Amino acid sequence: MDQQAQTLLTTLKRSSAASDAKLTQLNNLKSDIKHHRVPDTAQPVIFECLRVALTQQASSTLATAAFTTLGHLIKRLKIQDPDGTSIVQHAPKLFAALQERLGDLRENHRNAASQAFADAWHFCPHDVENIIRDEVIPGANVRAKDTAMHWVVRMNREEALPFKSFVPLMVANLEDHDGAVRDSAKGALVDLFRYVARFPCNTPACLTRWLQKRSRSRESRPQETVEPAWRSHRHRLSDSYTNRLRQSIRSRNRHVTVHTFPACHRSTSRREHKQRSRSRTPARGDSNGPHLRPFAKRARGHIQRYASAL
Repeated sequence: MDQQAQTLLTTLKRSSAASDAKLTQLNNLKSDIKHHRVPDTAQPVIFECLRVALTQQASSTLATAAFTTLGHLIKRLKIQDPDGTSIVQHAPKLFAALQERLGDLRENHRNAASQAFADAWHFCPHDVENIIRDEVIPGANVRAKDTAMHWVVRMNREEALPFKSFVPLMVANLEDHDGAVRDSAKGALVDLFRYVARFPCNTPACLTRWLQKRSRSRESRPQETVEPAWRSHRHRLSDSYTNRLRQSIRSRNRHVTVHTFPACHRSTSRREHKQRSRSRTPARGDSNGPHLRPFAKRARGHIQRYASAL
């Protein structure tokens, strides 16, 4: 990787080299950084390659590849050395190029430079804060001011960055001659104090203590039965009326005597009545029935006499 980084640096510094060749060599170096360990001897050369690639304005693709390589390099160096000694030693070389990219015409480059400053803040917090607070926010570049103020809001929200020293400069930008800067400063201040208003403090330790105290107070509070949201006043009134009606019916039924009849006196059900009416069969006895036998005898006698007369 040492020879590869040295070759890339030579190619980047040669103005006659094609942009495609520079981009190809940078992508190859990025692939090696992602998958292999970066030797200590190659680290300063790689940072110098990234600085040269970021300062070149001829190719936007080369700058994008340099930002991507820088992100992978910081991740790899954090794995190799959790203390970040090499990052603290070599990252400040890139701060001037990153500061210039904060005011780039392309939004993706401004966002990439802001992300690079956010990654470097974990290892060089004072240097990064001094650049953002003392050079970028009070500077003359409108786009850099906007990106820096949004960087402060983001870092305060994600990393609990103390923003007290940034507030006077943002307030001063409220009177800037450019309308976009005034709007950005107003939005940034509103977002900062809106986030702080949710909690009594903005440090992780204080926030943890506040959440623990809040959870203990909730546990000591007696449990209350909460009605569902759909239980409106109208439903409660209807329920009370229904309960009173049920109580009155129960009190009346106490004095009512229910008479039960034997099975033989019960009336015929509707189904049995339909079956009897369809079949036309007598209800009791055999097919003729005991109550129809006298009528059947008389009918047979009449039929016999009529047949003999013929």
